Amino acid sequence: MELNQITGIGLFVAGIVLLSLAYDAAAVPLEENTYHYSNETMLYYTSGVGAVIGGGLRSLFGLKK
Repeated sequence: MELNQITGIGLFVAGIVLLSLAYDAAAVPLEENTYHYSNETMLYYTSGVGAVIGGGLRSLFGLKK
């Protein structure tokens, strides 16, 4: 396994963790009833999705020496 693949897998796992944090933050009754998410929840969602996509692409198509 190369360093790019390991880094990509780490980013992917970090993205999964961020998405689970966003899911838990969205389960607050105020956000659950109004469907208006706070800035922190949206930050978790967008950075989680970005990390999952970036980590997946980096581990699959990373630069090889």
